[in-house]
Amino acid sequence: MSPRTFAQATAVTQTGQGTFTADLDPLWTVVGKPGGGCLQAIAGRAAGHAAGAAAPHPHLVSATSSFIRTPRPDKVSVTTEVLRVGRTTTHVRTRISQEDEPCVETLAVFATLTSEPASRTWLPGNQPPPGRPYAECARFQPPKDVFPVDLLDQIEVRIEPDSLGFATGEPRGLGEVRGWLDLPGTPAFDPLALLLAADVLPPATFDIQLTGWVPTISLSTYVRALPAPGPVHITLHANAVAHGRVDETCTIRDSTGRLVAQSHQLAAIRLT
Repeated sequence: MSPRTFAQATAVTQTGQGTFTADLDPLWTVVGKPGGGCLQAIAGRAAGHAAGAAAPHPHLVSATSSFIRTPRPDKVSVTTEVLRVGRTTTHVRTRISQEDEPCVETLAVFATLTSEPASRTWLPGNQPPPGRPYAECARFQPPKDVFPVDLLDQIEVRIEPDSLGFATGEPRGLGEVRGWLDLPGTPAFDPLALLLAADVLPPATFDIQLTGWVPTISLSTYVRALPAPGPVHITLHANAVAHGRVDETCTIRDSTGRLVAQSHQLAAIRLT
């Protein structure tokens, strides 16, 4: 199977009024399973088609997904429902199903974004600082017999040197991973590509203890602005690990250092 770009791997085909199909690419998987960011992007793409037919709000600004069961790499169906078309936002509900079993439920919100700086902004003082330059970070491609992530062959993830302690069995205990994402064949990130960026780095818990797959339970991603061309920088931070679950916060900046997206995720984890 030849590699597909992000747009091709998350493409949907309309089959009826508000209904679509998508093919989950086995080359865009983590440990053989479709990643949460890819699934959310498929839901967002289908929702965008439904919203585009109902309202002039071109950009996805929020996607909140519940991951009910993990679909296998194969065909899925996507149903959409436009809940409200307002003056400034459109709300669309989507469901990804496989063999009539619900897999992912997403509520997407569409509005109008800009690439211009906001006239007024406020950010808390604990925002993560800008990252190390892209050229100073090594591409992350773990051995397939240790951590089989075919997705990393289709995209370019670079991890900052300070965040790579887990790769040599020496996690720092900070619960933070920082790095860059570039998408071959994608000259500029759009809001859907930012959904992938929000769930593409190794789990922040790897900086605490290296474990197996950390499956997403719920994921909320907020797109703040249209990014400048080039790769995006990602900081993923674990807030708390307890009772077999972890919540993580992701901060995404474009190539100019401007905040363009954030996400919050609840995932399952098993620490020993």
